[in-house]
Amino acid sequence: MPLRLSAGSSSARLSLALIKVGPLIVLLALFAGFTLASSTFIQWSNLQNLMQQATPVALVALGQLFVVLTRGIDLSVGSNVSLSTVMGATVGLHVSDSPVVVILAIVATGALVGAANAAVIVGLKIDNPFIVTLASLSIVHGLALLLVGSGGSLSGIPPFVQTLAVGRIAGVPTAFVLTLVIYAIAAVFLNRTVWGRSIYAIGGNPSAAERVGIPTRAVFTSCYVLAGASAGLAAVCIAGRFGSGFPDAGAGMELDAISAVVIGGASFFGGRGTASAALIGALIIGAVHNGLNIVGVDPNWQLVAIGAILIGALGLDRFKMRIEERARAVKGREAEAGRDAAEPVATGAGR
Repeated sequence: MPLRLSAGSSSARLSLALIKVGPLIVLLALFAGFTLASSTFIQWSNLQNLMQQATPVALVALGQLFVVLTRGIDLSVGSNVSLSTVMGATVGLHVSDSPVVVILAIVATGALVGAANAAVIVGLKIDNPFIVTLASLSIVHGLALLLVGSGGSLSGIPPFVQTLAVGRIAGVPTAFVLTLVIYAIAAVFLNRTVWGRSIYAIGGNPSAAERVGIPTRAVFTSCYVLAGASAGLAAVCIAGRFGSGFPDAGAGMELDAISAVVIGGASFFGGRGTASAALIGALIIGAVHNGLNIVGVDPNWQLVAIGAILIGALGLDRFKMRIEERARAVKGREAEAGRDAAEPVATGAGR
């Protein structure tokens, strides 16, 4: 006879389902709340601004997702964005004004910073990358300041890059459309490729992943390189929007990116998170910034709001883990009860 789900199992599954769609519910609630507070929020011109503002955060959050899936963290992404804009402007001024060359220089700079982080973490066999990327944050920001000097910023971003950053496709910001394409590619990569599934395996159980032959060092390194390249893509958007490179271009983006990933349901314990949820998390961060600006909230309170949201998301993650443990325990008890019930039947049949 098939086992019937107990009330405890059903409630646990319902709770998990609600938590899974929680980020989308939060996003819709924010839209509803800010629309009630000010009709300006829902106007198409403001939604265009929101998408424009959320694009760099979404790109950095995507890279952060790869790292978090492996139980890591990259605190250097904000400084990486800054250095990448400066390097792009430097190349545009002194090497080539070709938009292709400048874009490649920006993205390559981001990827190299990510590779450097991975080299230190993997090479020194450091279990917790927090200190390494915190040190990298300082080093990379210092390099950006040294390159700019006392000027504050560098021009040299080609007009095409600026058009790419602020242009429109059917009224939708071009950069946001490209970001959606990048997210779609990332979702396929994570869910449909061996390498992507290996990232989840490493985050779920690093020792087991290594025992079954997954190249953990190579996969781990690739995640930090992807995080750096994603920061470089965000730098393209910011450099194009402002037409220059400057050492504070990515200030604070690491907090927004980490918040977006965690709000989207990824866990710092690794092995859990999706690209679509990270995108929703980035839109939540963008909506909070945009909506609070529209209703006239002091920008300093926006930092308080983002920090509070991050703490709430961490608490929800812990609650989700407890619910999952409860569901596994209930499932185990039901399976054990099923085996016990089957034994007398099997014994009777053999007589």
